[in-house]
Amino acid sequence: MQVIACFPASPEWDGKVVSAIRAAKEVVDQKSDFHTVILLARLAPEPVPPLIEPAFSFSSLQPGFCKGPVTEEFARSYSSLDKKGGPAMNSVAGVIGTNHKSPMRPGRRHLLPPFLFSRFVHYYLGMPLKPVYDRALLLLGPKRNKVLTLEEVRQYGVDSFSDPDYVKIYGMAPAAWYRQGIRLLGRTAVECTRDPLASRIGKDIACIVARLPKTGHFTVIDPFAGSCNTLYWILRYLPSSQGMACEFDRQVYELTKRNIAGLDRTIDLQHGDYETFLTECRLSSNHGLIFFIAPPWGTALDEVAGLDLRCTTPPITDIVGFIKTTYPRQKVLVAIQVHEKLNPTSLREVQAPLDWSELRIYDLNEAGKNHGILLGTSGWEPSS
Repeated sequence: MQVIACFPASPEWDGKVVSAIRAAKEVVDQKSDFHTVILLARLAPEPVPPLIEPAFSFSSLQPGFCKGPVTEEFARSYSSLDKKGGPAMNSVAGVIGTNHKSPMRPGRRHLLPPFLFSRFVHYYLGMPLKPVYDRALLLLGPKRNKVLTLEEVRQYGVDSFSDPDYVKIYGMAPAAWYRQGIRLLGRTAVECTRDPLASRIGKDIACIVARLPKTGHFTVIDPFAGSCNTLYWILRYLPSSQGMACEFDRQVYELTKRNIAGLDRTIDLQHGDYETFLTECRLSSNHGLIFFIAPPWGTALDEVAGLDLRCTTPPITDIVGFIKTTYPRQKVLVAIQVHEKLNPTSLREVQAPLDWSELRIYDLNEAGKNHGILLGTSGWEPSS
């Protein structure tokens, strides 16, 4: 067994870390399938005290792992080390183990159960656990309906994607859009389509539109507006088109209404459910319709099984069916936001009623975390 510790250089911490190392050893010795444990505590720039130095050695780590000196910046979050191939940690503490069948290797995180992690942090180190700003906290946790501070927006980017400027919207980095008075709820920060992805989607939609039969006018509709960022980028690539959107959640609607008021693209955003909104839209039959469809995924996205298009809220299969029923004689292009991991049966069910479809995945993130779009048409097909 090997124990590695990194912590501030102080007598108080010497005692705490030694106690934690001993406790970690006792737990791991009882689990025959674990052969390595690494205890990582909050770091400081001072060198490691000589008293503790024999307890660990960075040089003994396997190739591809982090090598000392490890800095606070390097220890910013669990996910920040996924790409670097080092043991995962945050700026507080962590206990990490590997077993003989699945040795540590770059790109893979090996953690003891969360309750053990918390026990070591609280009991042995006497420190409050700093929350990890990830999808679970912002979308499903206490931050879901809270307006995020700039620091929280940037921390979400760091903790989840190793990038403090990850949530780029309306052509601006977080500091810039926050300075202009733009605000996001926790759920919107997770669910919004950030600029690099929204731009790719807008560009691909414009390319397909160029291959469709000529029509008098295009109306771009987002029935699940959220931040309206994707609609904003589609309109940038189709500047002569009209932009319409609706949002059912009152809090999201009011924030987004204020956020988009000063943008350089005009979007008619309404509050209400998508069925009523689409039914009441009075559009000329010579209008070509472009729908960007991205309802809340919620639990429809499973890390192992992927995204089930039948389990979004509402189901994408139902949305496509409603659009075809509501606009049976108009030329329709749908762009459905998807995840690179897709439930194949649900994908076939969405494609079935469409005259033409094409799936595109964008390699903007590390493997397993990429998004894309399913493009499809009803009432027309792209020319070759």
